[in-house]
Amino acid sequence: MNNYTAFYESVQRFPDRLAVETELGTTTYDSLNNLVNRIEASLLENNAAEGDIIGLYMEPSLHYIATILAVNKIGCVFMPLESKQPVKRLGTMLKTIIPGIVLTTADLVEGLRDKLKSEHIALSLNLLVLEEDDYAIQWIPAAAGKLYAKVSSPESQGLKSCYLFYTSGSTGEPKAIEGSVEGLDHFIKWEIAEFALDHTVKVPLLAPLSFDVSLRDIFLPLYTGGTICIPSSEIKHQMSGFIEWLSVHKINHIHMVPSLFRLITAEAESGTDVTLALAGVNYILLAGEALYYSDVASWRRSVSNHTNLVNIYGPSETSLAKLFFRINENTGKDREIVPIGYPIAGAKAVTMKNGLPCRPGEIGELYIKTPFRSKGYFGDQLLTDEKFIAAEESDEYGDISYKTGDFAKINDAGVVQFIGRQDNLVKINGNRVELQEVEGALNAYPLIGQTVVVPTFNAQQEPELVCYYLAAKDADLLKLKDYLSDILPVYMFPSYFIRMEQFPLNFNGKVDRKALPPPPKRGNEADYIPCENEVEARIEQIWMDILKVDKVGRNTSFFTIGGSSLKAIQIISRIQKEFNVLIKLANFFAKPMIKDLAVHVNSTLVQQ
Repeated sequence: MNNYTAFYESVQRFPDRLAVETELGTTTYDSLNNLVNRIEASLLENNAAEGDIIGLYMEPSLHYIATILAVNKIGCVFMPLESKQPVKRLGTMLKTIIPGIVLTTADLVEGLRDKLKSEHIALSLNLLVLEEDDYAIQWIPAAAGKLYAKVSSPESQGLKSCYLFYTSGSTGEPKAIEGSVEGLDHFIKWEIAEFALDHTVKVPLLAPLSFDVSLRDIFLPLYTGGTICIPSSEIKHQMSGFIEWLSVHKINHIHMVPSLFRLITAEAESGTDVTLALAGVNYILLAGEALYYSDVASWRRSVSNHTNLVNIYGPSETSLAKLFFRINENTGKDREIVPIGYPIAGAKAVTMKNGLPCRPGEIGELYIKTPFRSKGYFGDQLLTDEKFIAAEESDEYGDISYKTGDFAKINDAGVVQFIGRQDNLVKINGNRVELQEVEGALNAYPLIGQTVVVPTFNAQQEPELVCYYLAAKDADLLKLKDYLSDILPVYMFPSYFIRMEQFPLNFNGKVDRKALPPPPKRGNEADYIPCENEVEARIEQIWMDILKVDKVGRNTSFFTIGGSSLKAIQIISRIQKEFNVLIKLANFFAKPMIKDLAVHVNSTLVQQ
C-alpha cells in the first residue's frame, strides 16, 4: 500500500480532469501520472530502492508534486528541503541525514551547489535535475563516496515509512519526524468523508513545503480527483492580489494558519470585498496555532458569507491532525481560545495529571492515542521512547500514546480545550519554534554573550519572541538579522532585542525568566527623526496603524519595532492600495525604513 495508489485511482476515473494549476499552466491527471512515471523510472535507473531517503530541493510546483508521488510509488521516503531554507540549517539537515539522492530543478541546481560548497558537502550528494520545459532528467553523481541514510525498517510497528519533516529542536538542532503512509492516508480519508468532498474540490497549496501540513493541500485533491492550485510566492505576499487569486481560481476548500486568517480579515476590514471573493469557499480549516473567538468575531463582522470555519489540531508526531471543532457560532468570549474539539475517528484524547486520568474539566497534559501516527524521531530512539508512551494494554486505538506537551481540559461532553504549552515550545505563524534553538543561534554570534529568549503576545494575541542578551554595547540589529538569515527561518527571528547588564537569577542560580523586564513600548525610540514629506508621513501612518505604535520616524528600522513577515505583508498591501505601487517582500526586508520605502514609491510614481 502507498499513497500513490489513491492518486492512481483518480487517474483512472478522471484522466482528463485538471490535477494541478500553476501560473505556468494546467496539468491533467493523465499528464501528471506520465511525469510521475518518468521520474520513477529515472530514480530506479539510478538504484533508488525501498526505504531510501530522497531529498527534494524544490519550489512548490508541478514537479514537486510529481516527485513526491514517484518517490512514494517506489516505497522511498521523501525529505523536503525548501530552497529558501537558511544555508546553515540546510547544511545541518544534510549532514545529519544524508539522502541517497537529492532531486532538484534546473533553475535551482546552481544555487543548491553553491550552498553545498559553502557547507563542505558538495561532493557528497547525488543530484537528479529535472528540466521544467521538456521534462529531461540529468544525473549528477556524487564525487565522493558516502554512507547514505536509509530508514532502518521501512515497515514496522504496523506503519510504512513515507516522509521525513524537520521541526525545531530543543537541543538547538532541528529534529526529523518519520511520517507514515498510514497516518497520512487516515487523515486525508477522514477529511474527505467528514466534509463530503469530491472531484470538484479545489485546494490552494499555501503551507511551506518544509511544513508537513502541506501534505493536506496536496493529497486531499489528489485522492478525490480535485485540483491543487499553486499561487506564486509573490501573490502569497500581496493580500489583495492573493484574495483576488482565490476568487479567479474558484478555490472552495482552504487549510490555513490563524495568522493568515487574520491577514485576510484585516484586508476585509480595510475595504477589500473579501465576501464576494470567497463566495465559493465552503470550508476553511484552521490549524497550527491558537485560534481565538475574537478572530472568529472579526471574521463574521467583516466577511459575512456562508463559509464554514473548522478548528483542527494535531502535532506532526501524530500525523497532520487528530482533533477538530466545527465553529458554528461565536459562543465564546473574545480572549477565549476556540476549542480543539473532538478526536477524529481512529483517535482518542486523554488528559493526565500525576500519572492519572483527569476528571472532566480538570487541566492536565494532553495525550493522543492512535494507530495512525508517525514512527517517531528518525535516528533518535531515546526521544521517541520519551514522547511515545507504551500503553498498559492495546485497544482499537493501538498501544502507543503520544505525549503532546500541551495542557488541556476535557468537559463532560468530551470537548477538548487547549490551555497552553508545557515546555519552551511556541507556535509562530503555525510553525513550531523551540526557544533553545533560537538561543543557540544567537549565542554563537560573536558580538553578544549569553541570550535568553522568551515569548510575549502582541495586541492581536499573536506570539512574538523577545531576546534578552548580555553585551558590552547594543548590537547592530541589521548585522545581527543578516547573520541569523543564514541559520534560522524568518519566523524564528525575535521581534525585540534587549541588552542587559546581567540576568535576574532565582534561588537555584538559574535565570529567572519571570523577572525579566517587559519589552519596551514601541514607537518611543530615542533616535526618532520625523518624516520629511507627505509620502513618508503617509507611510508612517500605515506603520503606526499596523504595528500599533504612537510614532515611528523615517530612519527607524522595521526590525527594531517588532516587525514580522506577516506585518510586512499587511504594510505592503496598504501601500499598494494607497499609492498603487507594488513592493516585493524581499525588497522591503532589504531596505526596512520608511525613507527607503518612500524613495521606492516616489520613483515608481514618476515612472507611471
